[in-house]
Amino acid sequence: MKLEQEITCENVDLNKQNFFVISKKHRRKTIELKGIHIHLKGEVLTQIHKDIIEAVLVASSLKVLNKDGSFDVAFCIADVLRVLGHKQAKNYKWFNNKLEEIFFSGFKIEKTIQQETVVLYAHIIEKYGYLQKTEKTINKKTGKGFIKENTLFGIKFSPEFTKLVLSGILVRLSDQKRKDLIQIKSIIVKSFIRYCLSFKELNKELTQILKEIGAVKENSSKQMRKKLFTKL
Repeated sequence: MKLEQEITCENVDLNKQNFFVISKKHRRKTIELKGIHIHLKGEVLTQIHKDIIEAVLVASSLKVLNKDGSFDVAFCIADVLRVLGHKQAKNYKWFNNKLEEIFFSGFKIEKTIQQETVVLYAHIIEKYGYLQKTEKTINKKTGKGFIKENTLFGIKFSPEFTKLVLSGILVRLSDQKRKDLIQIKSIIVKSFIRYCLSFKELNKELTQILKEIGAVKENSSKQMRKKLFTKL
């Protein structure tokens, strides 16, 4: 049995299910859809991680959708950091730490087919690393070495993540609009916009949307809700 054929997730876009949360305290463990249960594993993925993925898409000089459904990108880390608004384009350690968090995140998909539960485990990133030999330039004042800015770095996104999340991100916005969205400082506003943009048509009350993105809870005060409404 080929799992990729058995577990089909037609018309499923995890961007609509708040796959990337506002903060770690808003962690979701399970996303339940019609006939499908998706259990999130590993690190909690926030809007910061989504910023990184979208910045990678903007900065990539090469994007390839492979026959197996995986998605390859090639870019320079310094370009990604600039898109993210970092003043220090050499903040490679921060980028690598966040990328490692994404790498160690994943999900388990469960679907019942003919009274039998089929399970598929999948990661977001299959592999990543430098595509060229890394050479360092030395800062004469500090004596520290930095990898040259034009050194290509590559990421292979898994077929499952590409289908459930990445494809929705790719078709929804142009690079410029994606870049503008990354620069929004308010995490709540950013999450709200991304959630709304994941739908072609959206017929939900504002309070319901705020609940679904984790901005308010059932017991949130009227004053807090009013403050959020004003911000939006």
